Amino acid sequence: MQRLVWAQLALLALISAGLAAPVWAQKPDLPAAAETPAPPQIAFPVAVDPPPAPPNPNILTNVVWLDRPNAREFLRVYPAEAQAEGLDGQATLDCLVAANGRLSCAVVSEEPPGRGFGEAAIRAARHFRMAPVTRDNIATAGGRTRLTLRFRADWNDN
Repeated sequence: MQRLVWAQLALLALISAGLAAPVWAQKPDLPAAAETPAPPQIAFPVAVDPPPAPPNPNILTNVVWLDRPNAREFLRVYPAEAQAEGLDGQATLDCLVAANGRLSCAVVSEEPPGRGFGEAAIRAARHFRMAPVTRDNIATAGGRTRLTLRFRADWNDN
């Protein structure tokens, strides 16, 4: 019986020691890593040019329009389904100006999406023509412009 009591006390001592500092939470003693000397730092006189400025997108402002589409031309390109439903819409175009002042455009956004207003705006943009220079005397060829074209279903009533 005395052996059983001593065994229980020994077991209790081991359990309390384990709870106080669990063996699995202790970090093993690892040998210290040999320190390697850092390579010597040698300063070289170097002249570094700053990075080039981003290209100027050449966004045109204060332009003179020689030709613009009229209401009849807008009606011709108006999406047929949207017009039948009496649906208004708009599209924003990003356009590159050619040497002759005509625009080459891509659709940036259209509202409502998927109803044909982007394609209608591209067709209407063929009727725009810019003067060779802006009012500020800046050449328009190679420049960019953004156009937002709005389509109203009640144009047909006028």
